[in-house]
Amino acid sequence: MAQLDPNQLAEFELIHQELARRELLSFATYVNPIYQPNWHHARLAKELDDVLSGKTKRLIVNMPPQHGKSELVSRNFPAYVLGRRPNIPIIHCSYNSSLATDMSLDVQKVMDTDAYKRVFPGTKLASSKDAEVRKQLKFDVVNMQASYEAAGVGQGITGKSMMIGIIDDPVKSRAEAESETYRRMVWNWYVADFSTRQMGDECAIVLVQTRWHEDDLAGRLLKIAKSNPDSPQWRVVSFPAIAEEEREGDPRKVGEALWPGRFSINWLNSEKAVKGSYDWSALYQQSPVPAGGAMANRDWFQKGRPPGGVIRRCRMWDLAATLPTPGREPDWTVGTLLAQHTDNNWCVEHVIRVRRTAAAVDELMRSIARQDGHLTYVREWQDPGAAGKAVIEAHRKMLYEFDYDSMPTSGEKSLQWRPFFSRAEAGKVWINNAEWNEVWLDEIAKVPYGVHDDQADSVAGAFNFLDSKKDYGPSVAAIMPDGGGTASGPTPGAWQDAYFRRR
Repeated sequence: MAQLDPNQLAEFELIHQELARRELLSFATYVNPIYQPNWHHARLAKELDDVLSGKTKRLIVNMPPQHGKSELVSRNFPAYVLGRRPNIPIIHCSYNSSLATDMSLDVQKVMDTDAYKRVFPGTKLASSKDAEVRKQLKFDVVNMQASYEAAGVGQGITGKSMMIGIIDDPVKSRAEAESETYRRMVWNWYVADFSTRQMGDECAIVLVQTRWHEDDLAGRLLKIAKSNPDSPQWRVVSFPAIAEEEREGDPRKVGEALWPGRFSINWLNSEKAVKGSYDWSALYQQSPVPAGGAMANRDWFQKGRPPGGVIRRCRMWDLAATLPTPGREPDWTVGTLLAQHTDNNWCVEHVIRVRRTAAAVDELMRSIARQDGHLTYVREWQDPGAAGKAVIEAHRKMLYEFDYDSMPTSGEKSLQWRPFFSRAEAGKVWINNAEWNEVWLDEIAKVPYGVHDDQADSVAGAFNFLDSKKDYGPSVAAIMPDGGGTASGPTPGAWQDAYFRRR
């Protein structure tokens, strides 16, 4: 290959500089020569060019984790905007102030490079002798009106102004995404704080995020746009990790990976198997409600008993001691007996589902505990507050001879359900053939959109408790003859019953 002479190299440098002034992708590769964009980065850069030109005023970008959204949107785009239009203010927000600080410092690092100064020599950050500000979360452009403000989602930005607003990942975790309280906080912050910082009709807003929940910030904005044509209409650019259909602007065939140079189709498929359809559909396919709409599928549960011996059992209670009344459909009291088998297999052995008074429920719990035997753990969800503590203390006295304890309810229910559903999706959960099967399967297959979720709460509590137990070798339950005793589990011998009785 022929070598370029110095004049040709100089001409090539000038051409690259001019391209870097005209389009974001060329800018990103110029200021960072080791940056190797994929086709979806080129597509995203073109969408951001349209934001800067004024063609797009509202842009939502959905992309899987670690696929390069922040590199373009939060690091290069603000620096590029301040070079092209050094008289406009930018506000950038991320899920907390720590990430916002990192992004602000990264933008400043880009603007400090010699390459940036060659492309945009008129855009200069302040030094100690300048009157302009340069801090971690805020900086100005010397002798210009441009400014950059960074903040965490939910933090006050009153008094600030923006011509371009950027929100990069308003959610940091599944726990936040599943929290209705957190989602409401993000929405209120967007409506009352962030969107009020716009400087008129020409302001553009870019929201880039991994989809976590159908009611996340992107979901709410799109729902309002669909229901009210007078509200801001958003351009949506979505990049699923694996192509599920052939779409305009996406060169992939069905089944191909988004960024195979970094995340191969084999790696993606292995992650899909681990994460389960709910998380996979939301985080990687940008569809927060998987095909079928619910978190679980009836076909995941096998009828019968799993291979291998029993390691331990737990009867988990979810109480709702309220009787039905005309026009009211209260929750159910549910007690689920779950067995943990060898080879990470599980069996839902027995489910009782009733609506009874508190006194009748107490009698039922004691009767079932005797039936299950002293080798079975007895656990119960504890409601918050003093009333919940009083119920637990009463049951602790009532079931003093059994291994009884409470489990505090915390966080969103779907976080409690997901570990059990993921194990079921992997083909590791059986259910005993019994009359309760159909009612149980109907409810399980509808959460979180069904009327009731008591049986899901009960079985998930039993699973989470047993799954957290450390294995110190085979238990007595594992070496007992399989299948003996009552329909809900084997009954220990007299000496075992006495040995395990707690007094």
